[in-house]
Amino acid sequence: MPIRGPGGTDGSHAASPVGNYSTGLVNGAYFTTLGALRDVRRAWRLAQAEAARARAGLPAIDETTLVTASSWTYLSSGYRPGEELLAAQVRHDIAHTQRLKQEGDFS
Repeated sequence: MPIRGPGGTDGSHAASPVGNYSTGLVNGAYFTTLGALRDVRRAWRLAQAEAARARAGLPAIDETTLVTASSWTYLSSGYRPGEELLAAQVRHDIAHTQRLKQEGDFS
């Protein structure tokens, strides 16, 4: 019995010791490509998402409409307490390295 993959395609090349799985070429015969498998998975995910939208009572997706649902809230500015200490250490390390380079002690 032949091995069947998504969409009923022949997936026997995946178990074959001869050929290249990523291109789907086995002994000169052409089977399923990874692109075709991705297309089948994408169609299945879209169908599942549409079914979930229908169960939730949401309208179907309209490809011509852009919906933006977001809001911004000001949190704060500057560093948080621990970040200030890390930034000070980085500034110190950079200055120290630059001094060493100027003095010729660092390559």
